[in-house]
Amino acid sequence: MSDSPKYDFSEAIQKRIVGLLLYDAASVVENIEIILPEYFENRILRDFVTIIRGFYSKYKRVPKWDEFIEEINQLLESNPKLPQNEYWKRLEEVATAVEEDEFEYVKDKVLDFARYQAVKQAIQESVHLIQKKKDYSTVLTKVRDAVMIGEKHTDLGTFYYENLEQRLRERRAGRMRTELAIPTGVPSLDRVLGGGLAPPELGIIMGSMKRGKTIVAVNFVLGAALDGRNAVHYVLESNEERTQVLYDACLAKVPKNALLENEDLIRKQVKKVLGGPGMGRIVIKHFPPNTASALTIEAHLQKLRMVEGFVPNLVVIDYLGLMRPADRQIKIEASSGGRYYVLGTITKELLALAHQYNFAIWLLHQSTRASRTKKLVDLQHSGDSIEPMRDADLIITLNQTDEEAKREGLQEMIFFVAGGREVQDRIALTLYIDKSLCWLTDTKEAINESANTL
Repeated sequence: MSDSPKYDFSEAIQKRIVGLLLYDAASVVENIEIILPEYFENRILRDFVTIIRGFYSKYKRVPKWDEFIEEINQLLESNPKLPQNEYWKRLEEVATAVEEDEFEYVKDKVLDFARYQAVKQAIQESVHLIQKKKDYSTVLTKVRDAVMIGEKHTDLGTFYYENLEQRLRERRAGRMRTELAIPTGVPSLDRVLGGGLAPPELGIIMGSMKRGKTIVAVNFVLGAALDGRNAVHYVLESNEERTQVLYDACLAKVPKNALLENEDLIRKQVKKVLGGPGMGRIVIKHFPPNTASALTIEAHLQKLRMVEGFVPNLVVIDYLGLMRPADRQIKIEASSGGRYYVLGTITKELLALAHQYNFAIWLLHQSTRASRTKKLVDLQHSGDSIEPMRDADLIITLNQTDEEAKREGLQEMIFFVAGGREVQDRIALTLYIDKSLCWLTDTKEAINESANTL
């Protein structure tokens, strides 16, 4: 049997952690946010940690030994029922718990301790919530937040001057936004967007009803796959079968209502376009309206990674108005202010997810009824949902009149870049869309050329 000590977060170990906080100021600075009093099982150790945290919060430093003794004296004087002898005995044990040559070992275990105790606490609270039939997403949030305790807690940020040479090397190696961007598959649009949408950016495709937002998203996903990027298309308005119809029609250049008679052509073209080496994979997943949140999306992505080894570069959510916030306690009120708050909460949760897992998101969003008569749909046509516009890195609006939207065949559509952080905005670009073929292109000739090659 090994003689090495077992690290089981016993009271002896917890004393050493308290001792570390007293003896090593750097450890307090590094761990002040994650070492909480409630993680310590002994009441006296909890009080010691509370004193250290309170002193640091007030004076921005660790208490010296005599100051710590004075703080304990004040605690005991104000609470005469506390067992004074036990406090002084425990203080003596803490003082001798950490030998200087063990500092590094205890430092290495502080994060494990905080995470372990947080997860244990979250599980205990979750059992209580489940027994009371509280919302399941609240349980998931508690456990996830506990597991993420201290994640990247040593990341102090980037030192601008000291990082100069590394920054220049990465630029020379092509680590620029344009190199990382996921193309839409429409060359003229990609040029305007600086290559496309780059992880972890959030892009919004906004337009009135029947303007072809989902068709545009399908083309963007195929553009990503042809560039070797994996994509997930989350469908909340329709279902997986009807969405696959759009992909089949787009790839085979066959009208949506003629797919049954063209199975061989669909099979040939899908295999030709996406079956070759280096092509990205596409997953289409349906969730019923108002049931999916950022937590739901995260759970599905984790399953894809564990079961299939599938990691997306691009996520499409079709669409924002049918998502719900992770916290079910937040309700969409009848007032515009309530909806404004909820939609902003959802986009912030999705943006946080994109940053955590480093993928780009195209989020479909419906503009106001008033926008149907406007020549260009702009940010003001998001109505009571302007908050998502503030969160987005790119905003594209689709512009057609009601009459144009009803026409068959290839029709002009104005793509207006209404907002962009890393690209020039306020740019209008004329593209062509065929809603029967689910096809988006630069020129009228492009669709004919493509059809003639089949």
